[in-house]
Amino acid sequence: MTTSTNWPNPERPGVPMFPEKNGKHVINVDPEGVGSELVYYWKAKHQVWVEYDHEGPDDALDGYDLIGWAYVGPVLTSAQISEMLAGKYSIAVIQTALSVWDALDECDRTDADDMILLEQNGLMHRGIVEDANDFEDLEIGEAVWHFNETGIALVSAIRNMGAAL
Repeated sequence: MTTSTNWPNPERPGVPMFPEKNGKHVINVDPEGVGSELVYYWKAKHQVWVEYDHEGPDDALDGYDLIGWAYVGPVLTSAQISEMLAGKYSIAVIQTALSVWDALDECDRTDADDMILLEQNGLMHRGIVEDANDFEDLEIGEAVWHFNETGIALVSAIRNMGAAL
């Protein structure tokens, strides 16, 4: 395969994205011609390419077979796509939550004011905070915040991120 920059790691040409997992990948076998994208299978344990998923390392394509090929990308399952979108969504929720909580920490507010601010910033709609009657108390510093299970998990994730920095 080529050493062009289309490989996930240009220092490891011929190695696909997610090399630690078996999987289908799209390869352009004629990138300098009309282009011909085909699916090949990566066998993680042996770090080899095969033509068919049922094949083993004895059926691996030789380096000569791979010359001139270009990597297009992995064939992702719907579950993998959902995981990636969930991760991206979680980061946005965490950023919003941090900015709201910083604003709440900077001034004295009643629980009702806190609820309005949380709702205005979309945290109630995202399942972080629901109804004042459904809250569980969670002490953070000197303040007692009221979150549902998702909110408690989010605060825990934020604490873990802070500890990792």
